[in-house]
Amino acid sequence: MEGFFGRNKVWLIAGGLLVGFAVLMLSVLNRVQVEAGNEAILVDKPFFSIFGGGGVRPEPFSTGSTWLFYTTEVIRYDLRPVQHTEKFDDAVDGTITSDNIPIDFNAYIKVRPITGKTPRLHASFGPAWYAQNLKEVFRTSVRDEVAKHTMTSLTTRQANSEKDILGGIQRHVHKEMRDFVKDKGIDVEVMEVIVGKVTPPQKILDQLAETANQQQRAQTEIQRTAAEIQRKNAETERANADNAYRNKIGYSVSEFLSIEIAKKQVEALKECGAKANCTAII
Repeated sequence: MEGFFGRNKVWLIAGGLLVGFAVLMLSVLNRVQVEAGNEAILVDKPFFSIFGGGGVRPEPFSTGSTWLFYTTEVIRYDLRPVQHTEKFDDAVDGTITSDNIPIDFNAYIKVRPITGKTPRLHASFGPAWYAQNLKEVFRTSVRDEVAKHTMTSLTTRQANSEKDILGGIQRHVHKEMRDFVKDKGIDVEVMEVIVGKVTPPQKILDQLAETANQQQRAQTEIQRTAAEIQRKNAETERANADNAYRNKIGYSVSEFLSIEIAKKQVEALKECGAKANCTAII
């Protein structure tokens, strides 16, 4: 045995060192996997600060896998578009129209980090870049634009795109947000802005419904009155025509009435004669 160790001492020592080195590397290294549609930001944190070299690496790690020291922090950024929903409640936000009617609605903004720029985005604005930098700007822009229009114009979509108020608001806010991220150097793309259905509170809807019912009742009464007047006018015209005819032929009122009654009786007999099992009583 001693002879074996003596003859292979160098190789055994080398093998032991190699195994020890492999164990050491496995204990300090970490395998990182990045899925498609994501980027990983690598933040180096050396064992000892005297070595320097810490901080966010300027280049992100894209799809694939790699080995890193376990002290290196890995922050994943999803590059796919994310839609953020902002709710506007008149009771909380005091959102009103230009005609001072409180309204509720949702607004949506779709954004995504720009590929390859996530390290700078993270270093300058942090992982909560939307909540801390875009959210209130977006809400203020939407609120200010909505306040320029009446409730009726906001709740009525026009076929003509030039008169589509909500569409105009969306285009204005979209441009304003794109200009904002460009001016501030926020490395994200503002892809879309949508303003949802605008509705006033239920009590306002009830008041509008009652007003509409009152207007409908008034219109119905006007039409009923007009029909009654028209009927009376027709009866008056018919009576005047009958009286003029009576004067023309020289009949007295009683004679004319007798003739008219006789005509009605003849018409009744004709109608009865045209029907089966009909008996006319004169």
